[in-house]
Amino acid sequence: MLRIKLIGVGAAGNKAAIAAFEAGVIAEDELLLINSNLGDVPEAYKQYCIVLSDKVKGTGKERDIARKIAIEYLDSVGNNKVDSFVDDADLVCVVNSTEGGTGSGSSSVLYKYLLNVSNKNVMGFVFTGFEEDGRGLKNTVEYFKDMDETIALQIISNRKFLPLLGKNKLRAEKMANEEFVRRLAIVSGREMVESAQNIDRTDLLKIVTTPGYLMAEYMELTPPPQNMSQFNRLLEDMIAESKALPTNETAKRIGVIIDCPQELEKALDFSFTTLVSTYGTPYELFTHVQNTGVTPGICVLAAGMDMPLGEVQTIYRNFQKQAEKVSEKNDSFANAMKSLLAVDPGIGFNLPSKDKVTQEELLEKKQSFFDKLSK
Repeated sequence: MLRIKLIGVGAAGNKAAIAAFEAGVIAEDELLLINSNLGDVPEAYKQYCIVLSDKVKGTGKERDIARKIAIEYLDSVGNNKVDSFVDDADLVCVVNSTEGGTGSGSSSVLYKYLLNVSNKNVMGFVFTGFEEDGRGLKNTVEYFKDMDETIALQIISNRKFLPLLGKNKLRAEKMANEEFVRRLAIVSGREMVESAQNIDRTDLLKIVTTPGYLMAEYMELTPPPQNMSQFNRLLEDMIAESKALPTNETAKRIGVIIDCPQELEKALDFSFTTLVSTYGTPYELFTHVQNTGVTPGICVLAAGMDMPLGEVQTIYRNFQKQAEKVSEKNDSFANAMKSLLAVDPGIGFNLPSKDKVTQEELLEKKQSFFDKLSK
């Protein structure tokens, strides 16, 4: 339903983007990979990859290096492939990890560029890691500090998959990628069909471009609920098993997509009591009911929520503990954390205008953008 362009940044982002392509959620012309070298990119996908610099072969988890080469690449004349790639997109999705250097450092620059120069709607998908490595913890907190508050952001926690798998981190990362692919499919609306109770393209775009934290959850309605009480218990299970970081009840918009036979509708609570008590009372609630004959299921998009500050503060405390172990003090970083994530989405009821920019406007925006960024 939505024309989505997907950009995977860094090793983790590249793997996730490739997983989405291989699952058929995005097409060949909707895939772009960005990295600081080609070493992590499978041979078959090197043709889709932009290398940010021919001078830097990897960033060594250094966000500042990644930020610098991202600025240099985006400011280059005649070499910037991002502009043409996103030109016809309704929504540009950027996926990366928070712990690595390239993904964590480059993505914050890319968000701003896409918003302010390309004039595109942007959604960030980020993986928080296993929260064990000191450098990774520091990068995670700095990523959230640098994050642009005007984008919609989804978070998937790799750590939340470990209880299911013991210490198998590789399998946990694979499951996190599968979770990302499922969420991207929900956001795109690719499995929705027109129905009497309908979420149309504009409705969906309004939901997924609402600035702030966004949750995208899915659950099969099995066994089929016999009444509203059973239906709400299934929703409670879905929320309890979420692999996202929790936040508070501040959703601005909620979209609910239900795929079920007509005889099951009598058991559904269309006031969505459980969702509202968990995510908050939204300004706008959109409902889509269809029957495609597949296993009954429900998709939920809760948008515009406050960022999960409590969880990020916990990550910061873990970083402090790691820093103490190696006698590393960083007072300037601690001071910067005081204003972390003071998010005010400034939500409105109307879909923001995202008119296509001309080549002349693009050049002017680039000049202004990089002049401000260099100060």
